[in-house]
Amino acid sequence: MRTPFVVGNWKLHKTINEAVAMVTELKNQVAAVKGVNVGVAPVFTALASVAKRLDDSAIAVVGQDCFWETKGAWTGEVSAAHLADAGATWAIVGHSERR
Repeated sequence: MRTPFVVGNWKLHKTINEAVAMVTELKNQVAAVKGVNVGVAPVFTALASVAKRLDDSAIAVVGQDCFWETKGAWTGEVSAAHLADAGATWAIVGHSERR
Protein backbone atom coordinates (compact mmCIF):
# COMPACT_ATOMS: atom_id res chain seq x y z
CA MET A 1 0.00 0.00 0.00
CA ARG A 2 1.28 3.46 -0.88
CA THR A 3 1.82 6.18 1.69
CA PRO A 4 -0.50 9.20 1.18
CA PHE A 5 1.28 12.35 -0.01
CA VAL A 6 -0.28 15.70 0.93
CA VAL A 7 1.13 18.83 -0.71
CA GLY A 8 0.20 22.43 -0.10
CA ASN A 9 0.39 24.31 -3.40
CA TRP A 10 0.94 27.94 -2.51
CA LYS A 11 0.03 29.25 -5.97
CA LEU A 12 1.28 32.85 -6.28
CA HIS A 13 1.37 33.58 -2.55
CA LYS A 14 4.20 34.35 -0.12
CA THR A 15 7.41 36.29 -0.54
CA ILE A 16 10.65 34.47 0.23
CA ASN A 17 10.67 35.73 3.83
CA GLU A 18 7.00 34.86 4.32
CA ALA A 19 7.59 31.39 2.85
CA VAL A 20 10.52 30.66 5.16
CA ALA A 21 8.52 31.83 8.18
CA MET A 22 5.59 29.64 7.18
CA VAL A 23 7.66 26.47 6.73
CA THR A 24 9.41 27.12 10.03
CA GLU A 25 6.03 27.05 11.74
CA LEU A 26 4.78 24.13 9.62
CA LYS A 27 7.90 22.09 10.37
CA ASN A 28 7.11 22.24 14.08
CA GLN A 29 3.42 21.49 13.58
CA VAL A 30 3.84 18.35 11.44
CA ALA A 31 6.92 16.89 13.14
CA ALA A 32 4.87 14.21 14.91
CA VAL A 33 2.67 13.30 11.91
CA LYS A 34 3.08 9.64 10.94
CA GLY A 35 1.76 7.60 8.02
CA VAL A 36 1.61 10.47 5.54
CA ASN A 37 4.24 12.29 3.50
CA VAL A 38 3.96 16.08 3.56
CA GLY A 39 5.19 18.57 0.97
CA VAL A 40 5.03 22.26 0.15
CA ALA A 41 5.02 23.87 -3.28
CA PRO A 42 6.12 27.48 -2.87
CA VAL A 43 6.59 29.97 -5.70
CA PHE A 44 9.70 29.28 -7.77
CA THR A 45 11.59 32.26 -6.33
CA ALA A 46 11.28 30.81 -2.80
CA LEU A 47 12.23 27.19 -3.60
CA ALA A 48 15.91 27.38 -2.62
CA SER A 49 15.26 29.28 0.63
CA VAL A 50 12.43 26.96 1.63
CA ALA A 51 14.52 23.88 0.78
CA LYS A 52 17.39 25.20 2.90
CA ARG A 53 15.06 25.77 5.86
CA LEU A 54 13.57 22.28 5.51
CA ASP A 55 16.93 20.56 4.99
CA ASP A 56 16.68 18.56 8.24
CA SER A 57 12.97 17.91 7.86
CA ALA A 58 10.77 15.20 6.36
CA ILE A 59 8.75 17.86 4.51
CA ALA A 60 9.30 17.61 0.75
CA VAL A 61 9.89 20.66 -1.41
CA VAL A 62 7.83 20.56 -4.59
CA GLY A 63 7.99 22.60 -7.80
CA GLN A 64 4.66 24.02 -8.97
CA ASP A 65 5.39 22.93 -12.54
CA CYS A 66 8.11 21.28 -14.56
CA PHE A 67 8.99 21.77 -18.22
CA TRP A 68 9.99 18.72 -20.26
CA GLU A 69 13.08 20.29 -21.90
CA THR A 70 16.36 20.45 -20.01
CA LYS A 71 17.42 23.79 -21.48
CA GLY A 72 16.78 26.08 -24.40
CA ALA A 73 14.79 29.11 -25.49
CA TRP A 74 11.81 28.47 -23.23
CA THR A 75 11.20 31.79 -21.50
CA GLY A 76 9.42 31.43 -18.18
CA GLU A 77 9.73 27.64 -17.96
CA VAL A 78 11.58 25.66 -15.27
CA SER A 79 13.28 22.33 -15.99
CA ALA A 80 13.54 19.33 -13.68
CA ALA A 81 17.27 20.00 -13.36
CA HIS A 82 16.61 23.57 -12.21
CA LEU A 83 14.03 22.39 -9.69
CA ALA A 84 16.45 19.82 -8.28
CA ASP A 85 19.23 22.41 -8.17
CA ALA A 86 16.95 24.65 -6.06
CA GLY A 87 16.21 21.78 -3.65
CA ALA A 88 12.92 20.38 -4.95
CA THR A 89 12.46 16.62 -4.98
CA TRP A 90 8.99 16.52 -6.56
CA ALA A 91 6.99 18.56 -9.09
CA ILE A 92 3.34 19.10 -9.87
CA VAL A 93 2.87 18.14 -13.51
CA GLY A 94 -0.23 18.72 -15.59
CA HIS A 95 -2.01 21.15 -13.26
CA SER A 96 -5.14 22.53 -14.90
CA GLU A 97 -3.91 26.12 -14.54
CA ARG A 98 -0.81 25.29 -16.62
CA ARG A 99 -2.52 23.31 -19.40
